Amino acid sequence: MMMLKMALKILTQPMRLNRRIKRLAAYVRRLGLIGGAVTLFKGLTAKDGTFCVRVPQARDEITLRGGTSDLAVFEQIFVWADYDLAMVAEPRLIIDGGANIGCAAVYFAIRYPDARIIAVEPDAANFKMLAHNTSPYANVSLMQAGIWHKRVELKIENPDEESWMFRVHESEPSPDTIASVTIAELFSESGASSIDLLKLDIEGAEREVFSFGYQQWLDQVKVLVIELHERYKPGCEAAFYAAIANYDFSQTRRGENLILVNRRPARAAI
Repeated sequence: MMMLKMALKILTQPMRLNRRIKRLAAYVRRLGLIGGAVTLFKGLTAKDGTFCVRVPQARDEITLRGGTSDLAVFEQIFVWADYDLAMVAEPRLIIDGGANIGCAAVYFAIRYPDARIIAVEPDAANFKMLAHNTSPYANVSLMQAGIWHKRVELKIENPDEESWMFRVHESEPSPDTIASVTIAELFSESGASSIDLLKLDIEGAEREVFSFGYQQWLDQVKVLVIELHERYKPGCEAAFYAAIANYDFSQTRRGENLILVNRRPARAAI
C-alpha cells in the first residue's frame, strides 16, 4: 500500500517524474543499463555505511559513503561529466585542489594515464576516502593540506556541514589544525614546466589564493577549472577576476565550474 501511494504521488507530479527519468537516463548513458540503474539505486537507498560503484575503465570500484554528499560528487564527475574537457594536448601535470574523496582524481587518472596527478584535501575523513579510492593509480600522489596563499596552519571552520562544503581559515597550531600548501610550492616541487590542468574547488579559499602570490604560477597554467564560492565568502569573485584580468584566458562555463584556457601560457624556467 505504501509503495502504491509513493508511485501515485510521483505520477501526479510530472515535473518531478521528468527530473528522475532524466537523471536515470544520464546514469544509464554513462554507466550502462545495468550499471547505471544499480548505481543510482544504491546511492538513493544507502543511508549509512559505505557502498561501492564501478565506472567504465576504472581499475577498481569507487567507495562512497551513504547518506552524505558523496553521491552528488560522484554524479557531478562521472554522470554529468563536468570535467570532460577539450585539452589541446595530453596533460603531464594535473593539480586537484579540493580533492574530496577522489572522484575527480580517479576520473583524471583514467582519462590521462600518463599524467602526474597531485590531489590535495584538508579534511581527515575525506582524505581517508581519497587514499582508498586512488590507491590503484600509481600516477596519483596525495597531500593532506589546504590550498592557501602562504604557509600557515589552517582549521576547518564548518565541520558540521556536508563534506564537500568544508571551509578553512588561518589558526594557531593545535591538534586539529592542518598545514597549508601553496600552488607555487606544488608547481615548483613537481619539476614540471607548466601546470597543464589546475582544478580548484576549495570552498572560498580562492579569495586568498587569487589575492596574493598568484603571479608566481598563474601564467603557467594551461587550463584552469574552478568553482567560485561567493555565496560563502564574499570577495571571491572580485579577487579572481582581478587576478586573471592581466592574462589571456578564454572563459566558458560548465555546470558550477568556470573553465579557463590560457591562450599564451608561459613556460617555467627549468
